[in-house]
Amino acid sequence: MSVTTLPPIRDADAPFCPGGIDDTPADLIIETSDRVHHHTHKTILAFSAHCFRNLLEFPSPTGEDANPERDGKPILSLPEDSIVMQKFLLALYPRLSQAFVIKDLDGIDGAIEAAKKYDSPVATTQLHAALRDVQFLDKQPHRIYAIACHNGLEDIAKEAAVATMRLSTSRSPFNRYFRLPPPEYSYISAHQLWLLENFQQEGAHSIALALQEQMWSECCPDPDAMHIHEYGAVWWKDVVYVNLQEVRHAQGCGMKVGEDYDVRPSDWFFAHVKQLRENASEVSMETVTQKLTTLSGETIKAISACPACSALASTHLSRLSKWFSTEVVQILRRTASKTNFTEGRFV
Repeated sequence: MSVTTLPPIRDADAPFCPGGIDDTPADLIIETSDRVHHHTHKTILAFSAHCFRNLLEFPSPTGEDANPERDGKPILSLPEDSIVMQKFLLALYPRLSQAFVIKDLDGIDGAIEAAKKYDSPVATTQLHAALRDVQFLDKQPHRIYAIACHNGLEDIAKEAAVATMRLSTSRSPFNRYFRLPPPEYSYISAHQLWLLENFQQEGAHSIALALQEQMWSECCPDPDAMHIHEYGAVWWKDVVYVNLQEVRHAQGCGMKVGEDYDVRPSDWFFAHVKQLRENASEVSMETVTQKLTTLSGETIKAISACPACSALASTHLSRLSKWFSTEVVQILRRTASKTNFTEGRFV
């Protein structure tokens, strides 16, 4: 007959170790399922979680039913493991120092469930805020997407879905160099994973269409247009002004009118954006916007041969890239609004 050996009792990491808060000694120990002791404060627990408030209002049992103690402090055993409990307590406590800042996503899914279980609006708010933290959204959006779907947090799931488009395919968990999927993927359905992939495909298509709009016009653009994304750039102009001096394109450069009276910009810009559009599904949205200003040797040569383009193309491309980076986010948010990721359906 096998005997189960319990792990040795150990203290939690700071700030829930003995003396973690120097000027306020702990008066309650929470023991987790893996026998880790978290040294906590009854006042903070009672203030931040209704369940603890009610629990601590009852007189402590005595005699044979008395709670175990350590160094004169009662021990409260809870079923959560130490990783989940650490995140839950960090969300309960005020930010007394950097030690109380949530620094990673490990255990947050379980901590959100614990916040519901122990009726703590404070912890719930802090944990949701952590999922919206830019440092996590930028680097681990797939994990946040899964956590949000598992906990019915639709707004955060949408934000995370959009954030996945900031990652190139080489940093996607579906890339063959990733040995393991995000751990939280085991919490959600295959259908929710499919919805994310479908959104990414739709988003890439929408970005490609937005790029295509920069490649042609159904009618001649307004020669007085000023906005860089609405035909105000040098590649849409017949004449530009530099230091109040009129500058024209070189022969063969500048706006072109087709047989069907559709209009397209300078050949170099048309070819440049066409290549970006064709590769839009293979790179991150930030890479697309950055590549608007990254020119091939052939493109640079074409720009240098034209007085108007050589004077203004670099400035106008930078302005277009800045505008497009904002526009892409709005495009992706509109695309995400068509899907309810947590309920697994289209809107």
